[in-house]
This record gives sequence, C-alpha cells and structure tokens, in this order.
Amino acid sequence: TQSFSKSQAQSEGNFSLEQSSSRNQRTRTFLLNSCKMRISRWIQPAATALTIILSSFSFLGISTIAAGEEVIEPSKVSGGEVIELTDDTFEHLTQASTGQTTGKWFVKFYAPWCGHCKSLAPVWDKLADVVAAEHADTGIIIAKIDNTKHTEIRARFGITGFPTLKYFADRKMYTYKGKRDLESLTEFVTSGYTDAEPEEIPAPPAWFETKVKDVRKAVESYPVLVNLIRDFEHIIMMRKNAAIILCVLGAIFALLLVYCIHLLRVLRKIEKKQADTKNDEKKKK
Repeated sequence: TQSFSKSQAQSEGNFSLEQSSSRNQRTRTFLLNSCKMRISRWIQPAATALTIILSSFSFLGISTIAAGEEVIEPSKVSGGEVIELTDDTFEHLTQASTGQTTGKWFVKFYAPWCGHCKSLAPVWDKLADVVAAEHADTGIIIAKIDNTKHTEIRARFGITGFPTLKYFADRKMYTYKGKRDLESLTEFVTSGYTDAEPEEIPAPPAWFETKVKDVRKAVESYPVLVNLIRDFEHIIMMRKNAAIILCVLGAIFALLLVYCIHLLRVLRKIEKKQADTKNDEKKKK
C-alpha cells in the first residue's frame, strides 16, 4: 500500500511538473508570438517606406529620366529636326546654366491647345531644316517643350504666355519678340540675337529639390507617404534648423528600425529552437 501510494505520488508529481512545463512553454510561445506581432505591425509599413525611398535614391545617384523615355545624348543631337525637351532632359541637353557646350538652343515653350502655337508649328519645323542645311556649322539646335506637361521648366523660366521663344546662346538667354515668319526667325538665330537684351539664365532646381521630387514620384501611390514628403519639403524650404533636426531623428529611427528587425530575427530563432526542443522531447517519450 505504501509502495503504491509513493508510486502514485511520484506519478502525480511528474504529471504536475509536465503540466507546469507545458504551461511555461505555452506562455513563452504566446509572449514570443505577441511580441513578434506587435513589432511586425509597425516594422512592415516602415520597412516598405524606407525601401521605397532608398530604392528611389539609388544610393544618391538616382536618374531623373522617366522609365521608358528615350534619352538623346548632347553629343548625338543633330540638326534638321526639332528636339522635344522635358522637365527631366532640358538641362541635360541644353546645359543652359552650365556652359551651353552642346550648342545654341532656340526653344519654343508651347501649349498644344494654343492657336498661335499651332500656326507656328510648321514654320518651326522649316526653321530646323533651314538651320541644318544652311547653317550647319553654327551649332544651332531647334527645340520645343510642352509646358502643359512639363510645368517645372515653365515655372523656372516664368512662362506666362504661349508661344514663348527663348534663345540660349553665348551663355546668355534672349527672348524673341519679333515676327514669327521663317525669314525673321532665321535672321534672329544666326546674328540678330546680338541686338536683343541678354538675360540671366535662371538656375535649375537645387540637387536636394530634385531628389525630393524623385522621391515624391516614387511614392505617389502611397498617399500617406506623399503627405509626409510634402511636409518634409516644406520644412526644408522654410525652416532649415528644423530640417536638420528632422534628418537626425530620421537617422535615429533608421537605426531603431534595423535593431527591431534584428530583434525580430532573434525571436524567430528562439521560437524555432523551442519548437525543435519540444519535438525532441516528444520523440524521447
């Protein structure tokens, strides 16, 4: 009887230990899963945002040329055709504010709906042919830019009416205000522009402004991120000191994000190790 009682007590004790071990295991698993879920809830959106921003910067060497857009190198620009410029290619091709080493550019700022622009279109095409045939050695290039699509260039040069004709030559800018016939335009680009009043060329957007614009394009399908980028851009323009503080906080946030991702991986390893230990115990039983 005593032996049976001891055996029963020992069995009950073992059962109690197993129950306690099982409860501890369930508690640890629950805490791990809860912690993992809490971290994942805010890490995933943050990681997505960070990935988008970093990929758009391409290690601070981001290209501003739209995907699928054909890019003409300045050295390959030839006469006889009207070059179509965009917000992204304008400075790259004309080098308007960086020496104008690609030639003299006569640019038509136009809008497709403008009646005067439509009337000028065939004359503009003929001007490109005449320049290529009769003045090939002058380096004159005829171009145009649709300011209904490319509004950044419109804002940069203060275009308020269409068509506006500007000639970039001798590191200056000249606004054409004469007749819009072939003879007058040809005379202006070959020599007449020297009688016009030269203007200073507006500087292109700063490097940082360009990068912010590119990031804005990259996150345009994420309304929350678009608003954050817009607010950040406003801070940069209005409050420089606040922008510096914001950048420092952003760096701290990035470090915390990396740490949390590392912590999540560690928790997953612990969870896997515990699961393996549990399986080994079952096999032994």
